Amino acid sequence: MNRTRPRPVRRSSGFTLVELLIGTVLGGIAVAAAASVIVSHLNSTNATIWAVQLQRDLSKFNFLLNSEAVEACRMQAGTPPANDTACVPGTFATPLSCATVTGPATSFSLLVPLDVANADPVERVITYRLDTGRVVRDGPRILTSGRLDTTVANNQNNAVVLDGVTAFTPTVSADCRSATITVTLSVPTYAITRTQTIRVAAGAAHYIR
Repeated sequence: MNRTRPRPVRRSSGFTLVELLIGTVLGGIAVAAAASVIVSHLNSTNATIWAVQLQRDLSKFNFLLNSEAVEACRMQAGTPPANDTACVPGTFATPLSCATVTGPATSFSLLVPLDVANADPVERVITYRLDTGRVVRDGPRILTSGRLDTTVANNQNNAVVLDGVTAFTPTVSADCRSATITVTLSVPTYAITRTQTIRVAAGAAHYIR
């Protein structure tokens, strides 16, 4: 009698432990590489966004300074002048000594004559100063009409107008009628720095009482 030989049982092919370990390691390397590319792309994108934001902030600050400077009759670095200081003009022979006033070199002031009904103009002081990584504005509040409030008691001080500031250096001309302000903004996380030189000029005439 012929006996039929049993057919060999085929075992399903699988992965050995070594193969699984190798696959896991290679997969981890691929994931790490992909993550590195993604992080690098995000950092690059964020750095670009911050750079654009810094430039926008500087442009807005430039516009604000020039808008208020054109209303001023006198500029001064260092210690601010007092309110109601008359806008007395200097002469070519004896210019006003605004550029040599003692006080913090990181403070810049504008003396602005404001109209009062049926009266002589009153002078009010607007000061921009560096305060722990930001530039703040002290002075008359801006009314909804766009005009400045003449009441000193209503002054709005410590209003932040620029953040992330590492340098704020005003230089006033000898005749007190123009100034150059160098401002540097920084984002340490992305090692981004932007420096801009802002030039302003007084636009109001001197008033002699």
